[in-house]
Amino acid sequence: MPLYRQASIAWGVLSVVLAVVYQASFTNGFHYDDFHSIVENPHIRSLERLPDFFVDPSLFSGMPGRGMYRPMLLLTYALNYAIGGYGLVGYHVVNWLLHLGCALWVYALGRRLHGQWSAALLGALFFALHPLANETVNYISSRSESLAAFFYLASLFGYVCWRQGAGRLFWLLSLAAFACGLLSKSVTIVLPVALWVYERW
Repeated sequence: MPLYRQASIAWGVLSVVLAVVYQASFTNGFHYDDFHSIVENPHIRSLERLPDFFVDPSLFSGMPGRGMYRPMLLLTYALNYAIGGYGLVGYHVVNWLLHLGCALWVYALGRRLHGQWSAALLGALFFALHPLANETVNYISSRSESLAAFFYLASLFGYVCWRQGAGRLFWLLSLAAFACGLLSKSVTIVLPVALWVYERW
């Protein structure tokens, strides 16, 4: 089967399955940290503040003392607000798309490392449907997790492709994605451990 057809089937299966599983979550309300970081955060209400997100951690929250350096996350909140204000569906759709994107990266990595597309799809489905992953779709503030994971997986994929001889462009993709992951959530800093594991085994 041609690669493009395998990828199309994987994309279709993951999209349909995740749409069925999470369709009821799109109207979930704001909870917990959503209030201080989104609803009560005046800084995300203007796209003119976008450059400031990268230099001022206090813009993360509407509450003093709750600052965090996550400019990529704030950027997604600001874009959500610019398009739909506080309409809940838009925020959940972005979370859903990020989770789907992560599942597709898992598929791409599995395909690259294992070689068998059906096994890669099974692994991606396991990741996508695991109960531990549902918070990143249902809870808007958990977007930081899936955003960091999206860039983490993209960086790992780029590195693996580069090491397998796919060209320097993939090395640059890996570096850029790693930087974006760090700008989403600092936990991305553990990526070099995964690269060491790949090199070792």
